[in-house]
Amino acid sequence: MKEYLSEDIIRGKLYDRTIIKKLMSYIMRYRLSALLSISMVFMATLMFLLGPYIFGYAIDHGIVKGDKGMVIKMALLLLGVETFRALLVIVQNYNIQNIGQKVMMDLRMELFSHIQTLPVSFFDKNPVGRLVTRLTNDIAALGELFSAGIIVVIGDVFIIVGIIVTMFLLNVKLALAALCVLPVMFVISIFFGKKIKIAFREIKRKLARINSYLNENITGMKTIQLFNREKKNYETFDSVNKDYLHEQVRYVRYYALFQPALNIMNALSVALILWYGAIRYFSDDLTLGILVVFFAYIQGIFDPIRDIVEKYNIFQGAMASAERVFGLMKESPENDYDKLTLGKGAPLQEVEGRIEFKDVWFAYNDSDYVLKELSFKIDSGQSLALVGATGSGKTSVANVLTRLYEIDRGVILLDNKNIQNIDKTQLRQIVGVISQEIFLFSGTIRDNIS
Repeated sequence: MKEYLSEDIIRGKLYDRTIIKKLMSYIMRYRLSALLSISMVFMATLMFLLGPYIFGYAIDHGIVKGDKGMVIKMALLLLGVETFRALLVIVQNYNIQNIGQKVMMDLRMELFSHIQTLPVSFFDKNPVGRLVTRLTNDIAALGELFSAGIIVVIGDVFIIVGIIVTMFLLNVKLALAALCVLPVMFVISIFFGKKIKIAFREIKRKLARINSYLNENITGMKTIQLFNREKKNYETFDSVNKDYLHEQVRYVRYYALFQPALNIMNALSVALILWYGAIRYFSDDLTLGILVVFFAYIQGIFDPIRDIVEKYNIFQGAMASAERVFGLMKESPENDYDKLTLGKGAPLQEVEGRIEFKDVWFAYNDSDYVLKELSFKIDSGQSLALVGATGSGKTSVANVLTRLYEIDRGVILLDNKNIQNIDKTQLRQIVGVISQEIFLFSGTIRDNIS
């Protein structure tokens, strides 16, 4: 069993190009909607940049000069710009959420379809709770990335770049003074980003462990109560739960330090604008309107930076989830199982029912053989009872006959044809098995037997 399934350990680069490329392939299925969203993000960014400039223009050419008509015109223009921007944001958010939900559905269906192709031995070795986590929590994390991550971050980048360019176009010296704190802020972001990355991965891993433990205990509650294991299992769960709490607290601690650090950089930048802007204003090298525009822009540039940090956290969780989801998708399906065209192997036109085992060897784990040199023959219409102690291999005979498990040596014949060469779907329609372990699916009796 692979380690990432047994212990949910995630290795590899944070931004693995292979994973990014695979994730983008799902967005490309809805490329028109994605391009529409990016276009609306770009237009909304232009409207965002235009707002403070209109305000500053109204101050310099309306308020300072006492031109009431200009003030009214600029006020109406500003209202129109903000209204148009609000409409763009509404349509953009709806479109992005729509893309995210569709991508999430596609991922969930593909993963569920693939899980159905995996051999029974895979489910023997992997707890159900972890597999359910892949289909629920991990897919939801990827859905959040698509719906509130990638395209939104693109919009934030547009705003940051647009503000920097506009500030330099308005006044180069004041722009340099205002933005000199950005390198320090980037260093802080990289430092805390690495810490947050580790915490996010551990949170995901330990959440999967909680889900797995809960699934096993709730499923096996009858056995737990029968052997008076309630206290012992409670103590074990308490330990697992505290591990999860520890990782959550560590993440909160990093985030609690990171946000104030950004706020300090924001305040420092505002102070620099106030100091240097006042000097330039008193020397008549800067208008009051431009100074106000800079204050608006510097506040506007830190908001998308904070947003990118939050989306960066989403990215951390989504990348860890993507590694697990795509890792599960890489698991090999049953031998000669094709989930799209179930028609491999030789079909049987008429079945008489002669079964023969010839020197069959089979082990669930390595060389710990359950069946050794097993040979017998059952003619058509003949009945045969296999009698033996628990664990002697009676159920294993039925498992290998239906190819739920593959034998290690020997051959099994059905009407003198090797079952390895018979289509699995047809084989399992021919061989009827009544399991000693009763399992009822949700629904009616008809649903369970049809």
